[in-house]
Amino acid sequence: MVQIMNSLKIDRAYPVRDHRVGLEDDSYQGTIKVGDHIRCLNKSGVIKSITIATDDHDVAGETSGIDVPSYNTKLEYQGSVVFGDNNWCYFNQIINCINDDDTEEAEAKREYIIEQFQDAQGEGY
Repeated sequence: MVQIMNSLKIDRAYPVRDHRVGLEDDSYQGTIKVGDHIRCLNKSGVIKSITIATDDHDVAGETSGIDVPSYNTKLEYQGSVVFGDNNWCYFNQIINCINDDDTEEAEAKREYIIEQFQDAQGEGY
């Protein structure tokens, strides 16, 4: 016997049309890291922090988010990045990312962020 579901209602924290949710056609799709250079809307700069939101009332993750050293935007989590001269944007507003993997300065920044993250998480990380 086959059962057919009439409709499945998903209880979303945000409406599907919310500008903060999901990737847009021009959103960057890939991994971003602290130290990478991004372009977001009409601003650009080096990523200083990446925060994933953990509360549906704090989409940018400003008060209850978790800082991470890297993030793949294809996962479509809610959160934000701080970049340049104290600019910020949602993940889906990032248009371009120039990965600075080869620079020593970028690597040192990432190592520092990872070290801070591990210290905050304890030895079990």
